[in-house]
Amino acid sequence: MMCKKTAKMTLLLMFWAIALLMSASNAYALSCHQSSTGSVSDTEALGVSAYLAGSDNGKVVWRSQSFTRTITCKSDLTANEADQESVYVYPFPKRAEQTFPAGVKMGLIFNGKDLGVFSTAGDVNAGRVDTGYVVKKNSAKEFTATFQAYLLKDGEIKTTGVDDVTLFQLDGVKGINQAANKNYNLSITGWENIGSVRCNPTLEKKSTQLPSIDTDKALTGGATANIMAATLSISCSTDTPDILQHLRAISGTLKATGTAFSGNSDYFATDKTGLGVGVSYGGSTLKPTGTLTLSVPVTGASGSMVLPLTLKPHLTTSLSLGTPAWVFSDQASNIKSAMQLTFTPELVETN
Repeated sequence: MMCKKTAKMTLLLMFWAIALLMSASNAYALSCHQSSTGSVSDTEALGVSAYLAGSDNGKVVWRSQSFTRTITCKSDLTANEADQESVYVYPFPKRAEQTFPAGVKMGLIFNGKDLGVFSTAGDVNAGRVDTGYVVKKNSAKEFTATFQAYLLKDGEIKTTGVDDVTLFQLDGVKGINQAANKNYNLSITGWENIGSVRCNPTLEKKSTQLPSIDTDKALTGGATANIMAATLSISCSTDTPDILQHLRAISGTLKATGTAFSGNSDYFATDKTGLGVGVSYGGSTLKPTGTLTLSVPVTGASGSMVLPLTLKPHLTTSLSLGTPAWVFSDQASNIKSAMQLTFTPELVETN
C-alpha cells in the first residue's frame, strides 16, 4: 500500500513541475502589438493569378502591399534573466498546424532588407531573423517597421487544402509566445485564386490556293489575296479549378517556318520561277522563320480563333516572250508554297 501511495505522489509532483515550466515559459515571452490599435495581425489576400506550367520558375510572381506598422513590444524577462532581448522575425510560426502550397516559396523584405525565402521545414526557432530592435527587461519598446511579402515560383503551383498561411510573427529570444493574441503576425489568404495552368494548342490547317494572279500587279507588288489559313484552338487544365473561371486569354507566339524567297527574304519561296509570296496577319508581316504575338480568347478552359492571312504575290523577274515559262503556259497550274505554322503559349491573361 505504501508503494502505491508513493508512486501516486511522484506522478502528481512531476505533473505540477511540467505545468510550472510551461507557465514560466509563457510568462517570460515577448508580446508585440500595433501601438495605435492594439491589433496583433494583418492579412493580405492573393488576387487571381495564373501561370503557365513550366514558366516563370525562379521569378517573383507576386508582391503584397508595402506595410508600415508602428509596433510596441513588451519584455517580461525576470530578474535572473538577461537585461534585454532582441525582437525576431519567426517564419511560419504555425507550421505544425497549417498546410502549405507547392510550387511557390514565400519571402519577406523587412525594413528594406530582403530576408530571402523562408523554409517550412525544421524547427521554427532555427529560421528566426533578428530585426535589430532590442527591448529592455520589464519595459516596452516602440518602433516603426516597413515590410512586404512576396512569392517566388519554383515549380507547378498547387494549393489544394491551403487556406491561411501565417508568414511571420514578431517574438522574443524565448521563441514563439503560445498565448493567443499577443504577438503581431502577417497572414496570406486567397490561395484558391492562384495556380499553374497547362494549355495545349492545336492548329487545324485549311487547304488554301492562290487565285489567278494579275501579273502586272504582281510585278509592282500590288496583288493581294485573303485566305483562312488555320483555326487555332487552346485547351487548358489546372490543379486549382477555381481559377479557370477567371481566364480571359492565352497569349503566345505564332511562328511561320518556310523557305525564304531568293529574290526577297521577306517573302516565302514558291515552285514558280521568279515568284515569291508575302504573308501578313492583321497588317503585320509574317516572314519566313518570323514570329507574331497572338492573344487567343478563352472562356473557362478553352477557346479558339481563325487565322486569316493576306498573301501578296510578287514577281521579281522581267517578263519577256515565253519567260518565265509558267506565266505563258496555256495550262493552269497551282502555285505551291510551303509554310508551317506553330503556336507557343507564353502568358495567361485573367479577368
